[in-house]
Amino acid sequence: MQEGQIAEQLGGGAIAQFLRRLARAQQNLVELGKLLQTADIHPDIVAEILPQIYESAQKLDGVTSDLSKILNARNTSKQEKENISMHSVMSTVLFELDSEIKSSGAQIKVELDENAQEFYAIKSYVESILFNLISNAIRYRSPDREPQIEVSISKPDPHLFQIEVSDNGLGIDLNKYGKKVFNLYQRFHKNISGHGFGLYMTRTQTEALGGEIQVGSIPDGGTTFTLTFQISDYEK
Repeated sequence: MQEGQIAEQLGGGAIAQFLRRLARAQQNLVELGKLLQTADIHPDIVAEILPQIYESAQKLDGVTSDLSKILNARNTSKQEKENISMHSVMSTVLFELDSEIKSSGAQIKVELDENAQEFYAIKSYVESILFNLISNAIRYRSPDREPQIEVSISKPDPHLFQIEVSDNGLGIDLNKYGKKVFNLYQRFHKNISGHGFGLYMTRTQTEALGGEIQVGSIPDGGTTFTLTFQISDYEK
């Protein structure tokens, strides 16, 4: 893929984020490499520098890996849509998150409407979307209450397919961060480990499937993500 095609798919904001991260990792590697070239460098300093080189190399690898995932998600030409069982998708996601669910004590309620048992989509994308949203709900749970997560899958009308994931967690201050929620490498709770990649990827995959995603949230009052997909007559 040519540089212009990459730029077109990512958009200006994402490109800027990638360039900043790549530049930082590259600069760190260059500076550490210069230190290692010093003739009289002490072995103790070498031992201190090598882990830093490894860390910078990992960050560089992480950024390029993220770039590859995003480009693959946006390129749906190599992925085939099919009628997927939403019951099967939910079973897979909950199985993969079993350890996190048990360790957090999260209670997960799934409502799957009778008329929304199947969805014409790319299975791996839908699984990834639900995995990211539910794992985020677990990760950003409130320490003051038992995590409650609700997943609702429905067809509000014959031309709409909707997925809604709600939680009672820490929430997000949308007055402050509303325009940044789905931006790349954005984090809103610095005391909790995270990559700032999942929601960007969720939006990318949702849009690749022709849908849109919205968020409603109150600080310390939970968050709701609503994904809406248009259904054509062919897909019904």
